Amino acid sequence: MIRPKLGMGDSDFDFYRCYKCKRLITRVEEIRAFSKQSKNPGAVCACGSPKYTPANMIWYEWFLPRVWRFAYLRIRGVV
Repeated sequence: MIRPKLGMGDSDFDFYRCYKCKRLITRVEEIRAFSKQSKNPGAVCACGSPKYTPANMIWYEWFLPRVWRFAYLRIRGVV
């Protein structure tokens, strides 16, 4: 199971929002940004802002491919 390897606990949030550009960020994107393979370590959002907060999704964000991928991984029990 990947959840313990990624440092994901039950109290972690699934979705975040960038403080600067308001882009939706998934938990998997957050983990990837802080991994050793990251091109821009610490920059979770594509705009480069290091600040983000937990967030609820807006209705149209359910149709984003990264949200569908996250939901697929969550259903499979990977994350």
